[in-house]
Amino acid sequence: MGKPKTKQGLIQQLYNKLLTASEIPITETPDIHSKGMYLSKDDKHDIYIKQSLSVREKLKVLLHEYSHYIHLVHYFKSESRSECEIIANGAASYICMKNGLSIYKTFDLSKFSDDIEVVTQLDATIQSVAEHILKGVD
Repeated sequence: MGKPKTKQGLIQQLYNKLLTASEIPITETPDIHSKGMYLSKDDKHDIYIKQSLSVREKLKVLLHEYSHYIHLVHYFKSESRSECEIIANGAASYICMKNGLSIYKTFDLSKFSDDIEVVTQLDATIQSVAEHILKGVD
């Protein structure tokens, strides 16, 4: 499959690739109140995405929630809840940028902490999570 000619086509293609490559079930449903969620219980992992969202929003939500899964299952050390959110946002943003999409906000990790070791570790984890996901969709 070639590279789409439009931004919308690229968004749809990346979303479809993520659905296909996912290590866990992803369900679009009208039955959730948030845009999406990652659930883990008894070694069962699921992602739910609000069905009524645009494909652009679905991609953003899927990247964020799938980043949580990849991080927590493959790379989690002892990060706090706020660090987990930074990692999910950072990985989603990184993947969008790697695909030429500016649909996810970029952020400066140095605003999260003044501790260079914390920032360096978060950045390394973001890179690992994002590259793990990108390997699955390439």
